[in-house]
Amino acid sequence: MEKTTNISDLPIKSNTPPIDSNEIEDKIALSQDKLMMDQNIVHHKEEKRVSFSDDSNDEIEEEKPKVKKKVTGGMFVVSDEIKLITLASLLFFIFIDNQFKKYIINILTQIFGNFLKTEMGGTSKVGNLFYALTFGLVLHLFTVFVDYTALQFDF
Repeated sequence: MEKTTNISDLPIKSNTPPIDSNEIEDKIALSQDKLMMDQNIVHHKEEKRVSFSDDSNDEIEEEKPKVKKKVTGGMFVVSDEIKLITLASLLFFIFIDNQFKKYIINILTQIFGNFLKTEMGGTSKVGNLFYALTFGLVLHLFTVFVDYTALQFDF
């Protein structure tokens, strides 16, 4: 007969070192003495321009909006219009793929109904309209939420 040992009878050896409770309290409770301010930090505040006028009939000078200067990193600058056309072309290239179109049409069918598909499983004319509107919506949302004007290309 073999001698067996139950797993609950085996001794448990912990891999974590014991931590003193005072050490935990020191890590949690930080006093102001332990916090130090970095003396090398330079605080910059933008200067405000204030002007006073004696005559109340004087026209108030309006600040001209600051015009963003184009940064030239290479031989030529890519305009925002070219960036937008490139973005639209890339999205069109993605949306023209048949597998992607089937995926989006299936999502739109779940939302709007089966009239987006034909009896044979293709896309109906109304489905194509909804697909085109989805493309336009994605392009619009991309231009609203992504700052494509900040993209800089080094050529």
